[in-house]
Amino acid sequence: MAKKKSFQLPDKKVKIDYEDSPPQKTPFSRDIVKPLAFVAIAIIGICIGFFTPVKQSLTIESIRSFAETLGIWGPVTLLAIGAISPIMFLPRWPVCFIGGMLYGLFWGSVIGNIASLLGAWIHYITAKKLVADSSEKLLKKFNLGKSRLRNMNSFWAIFILRAVPISNSAATNVLAGAMNISTRSYLLASFLGMIPSTLMYVAWGKLMKKPEPLFYAIAVGVLVIMIIATTVVRYLINKKTTQTPL
Repeated sequence: MAKKKSFQLPDKKVKIDYEDSPPQKTPFSRDIVKPLAFVAIAIIGICIGFFTPVKQSLTIESIRSFAETLGIWGPVTLLAIGAISPIMFLPRWPVCFIGGMLYGLFWGSVIGNIASLLGAWIHYITAKKLVADSSEKLLKKFNLGKSRLRNMNSFWAIFILRAVPISNSAATNVLAGAMNISTRSYLLASFLGMIPSTLMYVAWGKLMKKPEPLFYAIAVGVLVIMIIATTVVRYLINKKTTQTPL
């Protein structure tokens, strides 16, 4: 708000009142700095993941050979790779696959799921810190209020996106962070929702080293269940979309 001030001219008994004009907003708003920083991080990550030797270094054979040479530090290596993969928009299945190949069904699943959750959390928290505020202001600006995702129970929304492959994993991380979803709900839903696909990837990895009927049954069984679940969820989403006006 403008403030009224006054001063008196020298040698004259004249008092002049004037108002301070309010500070002008700069065209480049600070609100856009954080989203731009997130975009820059995403572009750098994609470039590193797809246009540098890093992608060749993260092949199944390379990861397996490197993890085997590290002995007890192999799981730590898989955790580290899982942590950085989402930032570079690389898939998580190679870590789970190698986990099953080297450490068996149980420990491979534990390592694979924790590594995947760690990477998802880092990606999510980056989006939450840099994009959530701007996302909230954008929703209010266009009178959108709460989105459909936030109207739903956030736990079940994230769980479905994780358990049923109807969305890209990295996109789910960014969306959850941008919508400022509860960290507790996000982590718990992600951890539980990732278990079926992790189990499938680990079982396929174990099959490469030790083909047995049990591992075939797990790998194929989980795959069939996920295909059926994906079909059902997509049908329900399409049905709800056609019945509910935007």
